[in-house]
Amino acid sequence: MCKVLDAIKIDLKGYSEDFYRTACGVELKPVLRSIKQVAKSRVHLEIVNLVVPTLNDSDKMLQALINWILGEVGPDVPFTSPLSSRYQLLNLLPRLLPLWKRAYNMAMNKGMHYPYVGNVPGHPGITLIVRNAKRL
Repeated sequence: MCKVLDAIKIDLKGYSEDFYRTACGVELKPVLRSIKQVAKSRVHLEIVNLVVPTLNDSDKMLQALINWILGEVGPDVPFTSPLSSRYQLLNLLPRLLPLWKRAYNMAMNKGMHYPYVGNVPGHPGITLIVRNAKRL
């Protein structure tokens, strides 16, 4: 796919084998391998970490994820932490903004160049996730 695409966005749901098996029903290693392969291809890569309160939002998991990204693909890969809260997780909405800000600050403090907060108007690390976005 890297030979025919200009950009690839990969959802990295968390940085824990247990979380991936339990919440996603799949293994983490193939996702990490795909991220590394795309990064090596020089195709524009963006990583989206769908942070879900109470499931994959621990400081330990976020720090491990950020450290892996920095160590394996570098600080220049855009990294976004959004959550589409309009579906099944409405009860968690009050926890989302502080969680997004925490993930953003952790990434900035570790040296990531392009961390973003998803869907939070007015935040300096804002990126609006929109449907039918203009092609790169």
